[in-house]
Amino acid sequence: SIVVPMQDPDLAIEEIERRAGDNRFVSILVLAQGETLLGRRHFWPVYRLAEKYRLPLAIHAGTQYRQAPSSAGWPSHRYEYYFVEA
Repeated sequence: SIVVPMQDPDLAIEEIERRAGDNRFVSILVLAQGETLLGRRHFWPVYRLAEKYRLPLAIHAGTQYRQAPSSAGWPSHRYEYYFVEA
């Protein structure tokens, strides 16, 4: 997958353009929970480019958390982390 920095859509577009011609890449990978929801309009150019190159968007259940994801604090086990994500 082409891993892109969705916190900066311009850099994400640049990375997609740079890698899309390489047939080893079959999708574009983004994190499920960043600082902004993935449906926001400023991400649409990234999605249009994914469509142009016929690359599916793979959404990983990861985050860009800089603060604890819940009022209970940081998870101590992987299971807790994914439970908080759901």
